Amino acid sequence: MDKRKVLREIRKRWDNPEKLFQYLIDLDKQEEVNREILRKNVMKETAENYSIALAYTLNYKYGFGKKRLPEVLDNIMYTFDCFISGHLNLEDCKEELKKAGINIL
Repeated sequence: MDKRKVLREIRKRWDNPEKLFQYLIDLDKQEEVNREILRKNVMKETAENYSIALAYTLNYKYGFGKKRLPEVLDNIMYTFDCFISGHLNLEDCKEELKKAGINIL
């Protein structure tokens, strides 16, 4: 397709500024949705990686086994799901831990 044909197609599609403006707004909304999906996926992957490290440490160092380990991991994944859904806030959790004398960087 040559340059003139491309320009003609663009003019046909965007025959008025309102159409172009609405397209840009829709594009921005979709980008926001994509960022939120990416954020949730990154949080989920981080939770899974952390859970593996935690499970390994609890098993290897502290002897957690078939009974206690799945229960602990289920509760941790539930907490991560609450972070992802927005029902729980990291800063609030850090404050609660501080009250218990546990400081997380």
